[in-house]
Amino acid sequence: MAEAETDDVFIDDIKLQAADGFTLAATLFLPRRAKRKQAILINSAAAVPRKIYKGFASYLAGRGAAVLTYDYRGIGGSRPKSLKGFPAKMSDWARLDATAAVDWMRTRYKDQPLNVVGHSFGGQAVGLLRNNTEIQRTLFIAALAAHWRLFTSPERYRVYAMLKYLGPPLAHTLGYVPGRLGIGEDMPKDVFLQWSSWVMNPRYFFTDEALEGRANFEKYRGELRAFCIADDPWATRPAVDMLCSGFTAIEPQIVEITPKENDAGQIGHFGFFRPQHRKTLWRKAGDWLFDEVEVVSEPVPETKPEEAATAPITPAEPAAAKPDATIEVAEPDSAAAATPASTEAPAPAAAVPAAEVAPADKPVIAAAQPASVDTSDVERLLTRFHELKAQRPAAAGSSVSPPT
Repeated sequence: MAEAETDDVFIDDIKLQAADGFTLAATLFLPRRAKRKQAILINSAAAVPRKIYKGFASYLAGRGAAVLTYDYRGIGGSRPKSLKGFPAKMSDWARLDATAAVDWMRTRYKDQPLNVVGHSFGGQAVGLLRNNTEIQRTLFIAALAAHWRLFTSPERYRVYAMLKYLGPPLAHTLGYVPGRLGIGEDMPKDVFLQWSSWVMNPRYFFTDEALEGRANFEKYRGELRAFCIADDPWATRPAVDMLCSGFTAIEPQIVEITPKENDAGQIGHFGFFRPQHRKTLWRKAGDWLFDEVEVVSEPVPETKPEEAATAPITPAEPAAAKPDATIEVAEPDSAAAATPASTEAPAPAAAVPAAEVAPADKPVIAAAQPASVDTSDVERLLTRFHELKAQRPAAAGSSVSPPT
């Protein structure tokens, strides 16, 4: 089914001003009919254009969020005519671009909570933001901070060769690094060189003294859930753990995502955003972001016996019986016809509330469970019932029989 037939959303391409005035390409997704509940910002992976997230953004908007995607400087719609000599670092993507995106969302949707989805580097950016205190919830999708040895083999050796031997010479020669090297889109020179220096460091950027944004990790106080995808060769569990360890003021929750449990043949580093995962992975992500009941893929655990059954009527406690408790007693059909409309009978000792009295042509049938009824009350009401019957003048030609 086409996305437009599934999500009733308004999509608008806009321009976003970065913190230094640089113009970024962005797309805003708004629900047409669903009530808007929150604002969601999607931070892209490194060298990945925002169009990759269109389906997922539309899905979230369809559930009631104002969603913004954008391209970092030098990538996708935010790329200049030439990348050669273009001044940009990977840290600028967080310090200038992502920071401005958060400010824009908070200004425009100030009365609604702001959540962030961070894919790969997009998760790292959350920790580096000076304004990450504005974020209520953050969902990491394959977000990592990784030394090259934390990648799976043989991918770790390809990454090492690319970042150590192939990429740097190309960066200095061409003034940028071609995306066909296996890094996504073409990447600005200094973005690539800074990134490669981090990957070669056992503690990634956490020991980069020149990176001022590291101090912002401890400022984040929102909730954080990280989806760690089992077949992702980059965002392995140790790499996800390293990134989450930087958020020292909170306790991040890491959730293992396996393809088999989500009816997927392969997910990897980018597969989460394929539309085929709409009813599984996307729903799990959306349920958490919207703070709704999550879809459980595993069998529901068996309920404990003491919690299994809820009686329709709570047994009365002898020491604290409710004085106004109402017990419905069946009355034969003929009894309803036996009482003239003009006859006023004395009120019974335990009056039945008007809202619970059945119409005359539909006598009430007692359905109370014996274990839930106080027998002394039943005997008292039956005695009173016989007394009232004896006081009523019988209708002509009618025969009244007391209930048994």
